[in-house]
Amino acid sequence: MNALLKAQLRYDNAEPADDSAEQEALQRWIDDAAERLARGEDIKVSRRGWHVATVTHADFLLRVQEHLTCRLDQDDDLNFAQLVVDAMCGNARQAMARRLLGPTDHSLGVLHEIAESMVKHLAEAGVEQDRADDEL
Repeated sequence: MNALLKAQLRYDNAEPADDSAEQEALQRWIDDAAERLARGEDIKVSRRGWHVATVTHADFLLRVQEHLTCRLDQDDDLNFAQLVVDAMCGNARQAMARRLLGPTDHSLGVLHEIAESMVKHLAEAGVEQDRADDEL
C-alpha cells in the first residue's frame, strides 16, 4: 500500500477531538449567565481587557415583554387578565404566570430559555474571561 493511500485511510478513520469538557464549560457559563440575567444582573463580557458586549436586564425584560405580547394575541383563556386580577388582589400565582408564558421544552422554563438565547453568543468570550480571571 502506498504512503498516500495509508495517509488517506488514517484521515478517513480519524476520531474527532474530544471537546466535551469545553462544551460543558460553555453550557455552565450560559446557564449561570442566563440565571443571573433573569434575576436582575447585567451580563458584561470582556476579552483581554477589551469590552466585548453587555446584555442588560432591561434588554431581557424587553425580550420577555415581546414574548408576552405575542402570547397575549393567542390568549383565549384570559390568562393575562386573571394574572392581573390575582396580583391586584394580593395572590399572584406562579402557575398562572407559567401558563401565560406558554409551553417550552426547556427544563428550566421560558424565562431561562429567553435569557439563554440572549447570552449564548457570548459564551466563548465569557469562558475565556473567567479563565483569565482565575489566572490572576
